[in-house]
Amino acid sequence: MRNSVLLLVLGFVLLVMVTAGDSRQIVPDGTIGVWRSHNLQESYKISTGVTALGKPGSPRLHTERREVLILPQYYGNLVGITGNGSQSVFWYQDGDGVIRNAVIEDATSRRVEIKYGAISNLVKRRIK
Repeated sequence: MRNSVLLLVLGFVLLVMVTAGDSRQIVPDGTIGVWRSHNLQESYKISTGVTALGKPGSPRLHTERREVLILPQYYGNLVGITGNGSQSVFWYQDGDGVIRNAVIEDATSRRVEIKYGAISNLVKRRIK
């Protein structure tokens, strides 16, 4: 059932893109989609495994590194995710029904975090 709903949504997205042409809005300097912002490193203690008595093992320090990507706020809400072995396509829909996508390259080999950002902040960040 869940797969049927996902296929229905993705079919609708494809139909809208084919019939409406390229409906993506372009930010002032011509950039589309996500922008690389910075790398984030988080460390926390987590119990991995159990002891011989079945109790949680002692916590160990675990570190995660992610690349933070900024997406324009006007993209709207996430409505679907598609992709292949090397990239993921995140589909967004705004309040007017416009569908946009953001392509994440090498999605299977790196961790990312996607955050919303204002267009003016994106332009300033890119110039630096």
